[in-house]
Amino acid sequence: MRRIPYITFFLILNIALAFTVEIDSTGQRTDGSKLWDIWYTLEGTRDSIDIRVKAITESGEELPCATFIVPSDTGRIAGDGQRHIIWDIDTDVPNREFYTERIKIQLSAAAAGILPGYCFKGCPLAAGSQHTVALRFDGSLWAWGMNVYGQVGDGTFDDRYTPVRVLDSDSIGFLTDIVAVAAGDFHSLALRDDGTVWAWGKNDFGQLGNNTMIDSNIPVQVVGPGGAGYLSEIVAIAADGWHSLALKSNGTVWTWGRNEYGQLGDNTTFDRTYPLQVQGTGGVGFLMNIAAVEAGRYHSVAVGTDGSAWAWGRNAMGELGDNSTIDKHTPVKVLGPGSTGYLTDVISIMGGNFHTVALKSDSTVWAWGWNGHGQLGDNTLTDRHTPVQVHNFIAPGYLTNIVEIAAGRWHSAALMSDGSVWTWGGNDQGQLGVGDTLDRRRPLPVLSPDTTGLLSNIINISSEYSHTMALDSNGDVWGWGWNYFYCQLGNGIRENATVPVKALFPYR
Repeated sequence: MRRIPYITFFLILNIALAFTVEIDSTGQRTDGSKLWDIWYTLEGTRDSIDIRVKAITESGEELPCATFIVPSDTGRIAGDGQRHIIWDIDTDVPNREFYTERIKIQLSAAAAGILPGYCFKGCPLAAGSQHTVALRFDGSLWAWGMNVYGQVGDGTFDDRYTPVRVLDSDSIGFLTDIVAVAAGDFHSLALRDDGTVWAWGKNDFGQLGNNTMIDSNIPVQVVGPGGAGYLSEIVAIAADGWHSLALKSNGTVWTWGRNEYGQLGDNTTFDRTYPLQVQGTGGVGFLMNIAAVEAGRYHSVAVGTDGSAWAWGRNAMGELGDNSTIDKHTPVKVLGPGSTGYLTDVISIMGGNFHTVALKSDSTVWAWGWNGHGQLGDNTLTDRHTPVQVHNFIAPGYLTNIVEIAAGRWHSAALMSDGSVWTWGGNDQGQLGVGDTLDRRRPLPVLSPDTTGLLSNIINISSEYSHTMALDSNGDVWGWGWNYFYCQLGNGIRENATVPVKALFPYR
């Protein structure tokens, strides 16, 4: 057994329990990929408790992307570590699962069997059309940029060139206990650790989900189906354009907001001011066994627990990946390359304006849809109606060793396992971060702020419209691209940036 010396794990409990922890890096998934195993023995009386698992550096510093809440006694966690390193906490379950974009928790109890779990995103940065939302490790929420519709959530409609803290729904305190964030064009979403969803900003299509069409500059709670009660047991959220999505702990998907292309997946084109459940293919039953959801501007996407990819909504450019250009009002399964079978082993999926990007478990990246600016990364400008693999830079071959992906309006981004960021596609505002405004048909590495090297030590990325944001392992937030009118990069200077600039926002 080989120990990993620079990371230790500890558990914080609300009752006295003792744990013995060993870290084994020799563990293998059934597909052969590496993971870290943490084996533990529990001593003491088992009870229903909250277990908080954190990753700590040798110097005692808490790592970002490494706090998860388990609302039960024993079980296992599969999720993201620093730079999306995967680990399992496994007592007696022989099979192992993980998702790099979402943290899936399955709880095992001797008498009760498998219980529902929660999915949290570890390092949340959310780029909206012209604003940005960021979640600090302490659960506080901050935002900056355009605020015409209240999407910054500070109780005003004044644009914010530097980060301000998001208020609570009472306009007095601040929104707390947040575990994930998302941002659409002009609205924002937050997921609380109790499984509730909160929203603020523009609401002309009901995208806030509070059964009104009234904008709000402070968070409002998303109501339940049919407008009754409140949405609960949510484990992941997504937003883009003017619609929102939520994933429940039972693997079902719920949507609300704009729906003219069927992006809500309810087999209609009627806008909805409250959540409704996404139906199954062809309107038969409901979409089930989903592990992750994301939103494109006019379409929605999801990853199944079996590694399948699903899409619905606008399809004029082939962004649904079903080898057609016909809009779909219920989910369709994304086909494989060249329409052979279906896309498999998907662990993350992202939607842009008119294109979609997927990350597979072998760390390769695939894309389909509109390619007018090279955003598919296959070194062409040809639209694709089924997935094509993203190419490498310079040398023949394909982009590999990717742990996270992002999609903007006309560009795409990927985080490599070494902490570097790679971008391709439209670059009119400098959103590729390569020092100029020229489009690229295949990936380039993002430059360092002084342009003498490459941006490094990145652990999370987010893209929307024409800017890209990144969080590094030191807790600093970086951004590049469009910044002229609303300072959505958060650096206090209304100038576009073709290389990364530091936001006035410390993650820690």
